Amino acid sequence: MSAANMLSDVPQVLKAIPNWVSWKLVRKEDGELSKVPYIVGTNFKRFASSTDSSTWTDFDTAVANTAINNAQGVGFVIGGKAIEQNIIGVDIDGCRNPETGGLAPWVDQIIDELNSYTEITPSQTGLRVWVIGKLPSDRKVFNLDPTVGFGDKVKIEVYDKARYFTVTGEPLFGGPVDIEPCDLIPAYKLFDELKKKHPAPSRTTAATSDAATTASSVQVQKTGTAITDKYELLMRGVTSGDKPFIISDNVGNSVEYPDRSAADLAFCTLSAMRHGDNPDAIWADYEESSLYRPKWANREEDFRRLTIAKGIKSAAKTEVVPTPIPEALMAPVIAGDVDNPTGTLAMVDEMSEAAIPAFDPTVINGIYAKMVELITRGTTLTPQFAFVIAKTIIGIRMAGKVTFENLDIEPRFYTALIGATGSGKGEAWRRAFKIL
Repeated sequence: MSAANMLSDVPQVLKAIPNWVSWKLVRKEDGELSKVPYIVGTNFKRFASSTDSSTWTDFDTAVANTAINNAQGVGFVIGGKAIEQNIIGVDIDGCRNPETGGLAPWVDQIIDELNSYTEITPSQTGLRVWVIGKLPSDRKVFNLDPTVGFGDKVKIEVYDKARYFTVTGEPLFGGPVDIEPCDLIPAYKLFDELKKKHPAPSRTTAATSDAATTASSVQVQKTGTAITDKYELLMRGVTSGDKPFIISDNVGNSVEYPDRSAADLAFCTLSAMRHGDNPDAIWADYEESSLYRPKWANREEDFRRLTIAKGIKSAAKTEVVPTPIPEALMAPVIAGDVDNPTGTLAMVDEMSEAAIPAFDPTVINGIYAKMVELITRGTTLTPQFAFVIAKTIIGIRMAGKVTFENLDIEPRFYTALIGATGSGKGEAWRRAFKIL
């Protein structure tokens, strides 16, 4: 059967977009097999990139120049200017028995929730669901306990850009099915519930990994009026020096590494902790960061093999261990309401959602009301989050310009944002800086 016939069930919306590459199964240095993307028609000699559209082609060219079997095939790149609709790929690893075709019970919930074109992956142990929508969060990877699936990798990955997915044209339900619009907020809630119900085994900390030590033990020096986390500092900071290599922001935060290579490795580790085992997404992050160096432009594969691969390995061994809540923080609360009419002494965790008082929207007034409207426009951000952003930036700009009687030190303004905020956090900060 020809490649075109094998892929006849692939939705037309994908076929119409020139975001196609070839892929081939390659054994990496660590012995693991990886589906590596290549430029179509180069006999697997030139690598394709999920961030460079010049390495992609149209569907007909891809299938005419690629054999499709268990070791090679065609793939589709998520994102790019050619995509008018926001197509998202949901990768579900380790959910299907390759021998019987049976599915893990928990995956049925995902299929029902997404309700769109679903196909079987080349390994026969996973599924891929294609939808049209918008990611409600920047989280991309949800690891599950391998015992609830098949194989040693059971997880859910969700991407809307900088990622290529293999395409088999083997629909789960048989026959062509369209890619449907989907509200991913309930889907993300389901992913979180599954992760909580089937948590992946805890990994050890990164003390035994040089890369992780580079990423996590080097602390940000905070001397400014606002705190920047290490990832954002490496992404957008100003670089200086060589040995040591220093990167800093404009409000007094900085981080120091022995050299540029150590900073590169730290950034790739932190990026891998966000994106998981996804070299394309990590490379895309690196290209946008302050650390990017032109010398890597023509040596992308070397950087992936030497630095990104090591960063992914380090991130896989790194996990933030939650700190137990001290008993002293379990504050007594007198409850005398409908839920507790007797008014008996109840113990409420001050770190829990139940202990957070309801937000009073009337505090957002005057000039702040207009700022909040501009910051949150087109996002799912809560108004109180934008309100704090506005106050924070104004506080930063006032630092050093306002003095208080009988106070001989410079006043500074600090804020802490805790809790879910919705999408568009980075855009919200950019908007705030532009209007304030």
